[in-house]
Amino acid sequence: MTSNLSLLKRLTILLVEDDEELRDGLSQTLSILFYKVIVAKNGIEAIEILAQNKIDMIITDYVMPLMDGEEFSRQIRINDHKIPISIISNYSEKEKLMKLIDLELTGYLLKPISYNDLMVCLKNMIKKLQKYNFYDFEINSDVNYNFSTKEIINDKKNVVGKLSKSEIVILELLIKNTNAIISIETIQSYLSLNEIKSEQAIKNIIYRLRKKIGKDVIQNSNNLGYSFKKQFE
Repeated sequence: MTSNLSLLKRLTILLVEDDEELRDGLSQTLSILFYKVIVAKNGIEAIEILAQNKIDMIITDYVMPLMDGEEFSRQIRINDHKIPISIISNYSEKEKLMKLIDLELTGYLLKPISYNDLMVCLKNMIKKLQKYNFYDFEINSDVNYNFSTKEIINDKKNVVGKLSKSEIVILELLIKNTNAIISIETIQSYLSLNEIKSEQAIKNIIYRLRKKIGKDVIQNSNNLGYSFKKQFE
């Protein structure tokens, strides 16, 4: 199991910090490592961002106005126990963090944040993703999807399948929202601006995906949208 930081180039991180100077400086550092960095000033703004974006990791300040890091993290954990969350805090708040054990936080970053501490934190967050098979996702007993290489692996047929950019976006969106119905509009919003797809075009992409991973994995839910159904637990 690797903690290769190069894997971050495929991921999006949400940084929640009300201190503008710290937010800007940390965001610049993270932007070198990640595919995308999205920032928020407080927990309420961050919740809205999570509802509209695919987020892979979260770093949040502990003390913030409107909604602090604890309440924000508890909101996330209601529905998601897998996404890595790390908390930024002052040394004086260290004892308060003990009450957050039940939130399964990945790490703590004490201010001022050193580069080495940040790297250790990010490596631990990668390990958590790997713990939940984030990079080698089992679709069914024969087929896996590798988040790192963006490939479909069919162990039974010993075949590695390549996916188009649109197929990757849609498949990862559905996997990360397993059993939830994802609307056509939501799928369209995740595709890049130069790849705006009609409803029929998305149906064609889903058709191709089904041929590669199994026809029953992606289901059309009463024309409301599509959902990914785990074949087994």
